[in-house]
Amino acid sequence: MFGLAVENLGDLNLDGYQDIAVGAPYDDSGSGKVFIYHGSAQGINIKPAQVLSGVPSKTRLFGYSLAGNMDLDRNSYPDLAVGSLSDSVFVYRARPVINIQKVVKTMPKEIDLTKKNCGNNICLEVEACFSYTANPKSYNPKLSKTTPLDRQVSCVANKNGSQADCELGNPFKRDSEVTFYIILSTAGISLNTTELEIDLKLETTSDQQKVGRVKAKAKVVIELQLSLTGVAKPSQVYFTGEVKGESDMKSEGDIGSPIEYEFRVINLGKPLKTYGTASLIINWPKETMEGKWILYLVKMDSQGLEPTTCSPEREINPLPVKEESRSSRRRRAVGETDKPEGTIALLTDKRKYTTLSCEDGAKCVEIHCSLQGLDSNAVILLRSRLWNSTFLEEYSKLNYLDVIVKASLRVDGAAKNMVLRNAETQVRVTVFPERRVAQYGGLPWWIILVAILLGLLLLGLLVFLLWKCGFFGKKKEDAPPSDKERLTPSDA
Repeated sequence: MFGLAVENLGDLNLDGYQDIAVGAPYDDSGSGKVFIYHGSAQGINIKPAQVLSGVPSKTRLFGYSLAGNMDLDRNSYPDLAVGSLSDSVFVYRARPVINIQKVVKTMPKEIDLTKKNCGNNICLEVEACFSYTANPKSYNPKLSKTTPLDRQVSCVANKNGSQADCELGNPFKRDSEVTFYIILSTAGISLNTTELEIDLKLETTSDQQKVGRVKAKAKVVIELQLSLTGVAKPSQVYFTGEVKGESDMKSEGDIGSPIEYEFRVINLGKPLKTYGTASLIINWPKETMEGKWILYLVKMDSQGLEPTTCSPEREINPLPVKEESRSSRRRRAVGETDKPEGTIALLTDKRKYTTLSCEDGAKCVEIHCSLQGLDSNAVILLRSRLWNSTFLEEYSKLNYLDVIVKASLRVDGAAKNMVLRNAETQVRVTVFPERRVAQYGGLPWWIILVAILLGLLLLGLLVFLLWKCGFFGKKKEDAPPSDKERLTPSDA
């Protein structure tokens, strides 16, 4: 029964957080346990720092009761008393807490096995500083250190650095163990290297049976420091107007709303020509599953690259249509923004939406753009138009839909172990139908009828309430004469 007794112990380890003890008297078949938990900035640690057991003392229901946060021996640390049902109480006194700080410095910091710095050997200076703090300050602990002089490892490399002989100590005593590190340079590794293999052989002056070679293997991975990001301008567009055929598309403005996609490639490593040829692959949602246009690609451009073209070229302005100048596009965008808009959304309407992507609802074409001449960064620009007629025919009943364009990087080279971490991105554009109020009224007749009936009902209810409150009073009849009339003498 874990948690039958819970007690606050105070700060046992002097870390500034309160610690607790939890009794579990029915653990170990009734012998009982007490779990010590340390506090932290995130709360109580779920892993116990110490577990006290009643098994060694053959106690029954050890931890049935607890008493803590009291300094019995006056050493500035809280103690714990554990009760049981065996007519015995156990007192546990906290030990002083000592914090040891160490600083180890080595000279030189790096060792070149091909260069001797100490005659015919390689020497290394090690400086270790230890300091401690204790509570109370009068506590005087002993600090001892052991320097394994018989465990010094010295290595000597040959001229070309292909082999190193390491002396592990003589004699190497029974049950001894030594750990040392050899740092190898990777400057001479070619791009075709996929794995490194090192042979380790143990040699002794005495005869040892079954001492064979040990092979240590390491895989070589070339990680290219390339990243790809994408953005669409604007990220939200509208479709409206009337349905037109391909033959009616004379200029790009007749197609629909403009969308410009920008993909930026950043290289933080060596030039890509060192590893091979790089390219940007764009999965372009060209058509619906029925073969109707979604995005019409008008033009492609690049910055930070050598003059190049993307393929297949037939996918760029295939109709073709007349391209608009930048000033014309700006004037058209301003004119569309100034058009009066009126949208009607009823409370009973459910928001309907869908997604058009290469995996769902769209046929895509794969566009390849060479990144030849990429230095540190480059930009690929795609100027396109939303095919207005398709959205009017197929998606006018939706509240909105998302069109997703995906792009990725690819490096083709001789090395098969190249890795790209941030080589993919996707850009989302949200498309809304532009619903306008009709010219004559715009509202359905039943909405107007319901509004009139509700108005008449409210008016009748108001009149009824006023009548009940006496607002419409009866005309007074046979009212008694006023004082002035009684004082006037009669003609008799």
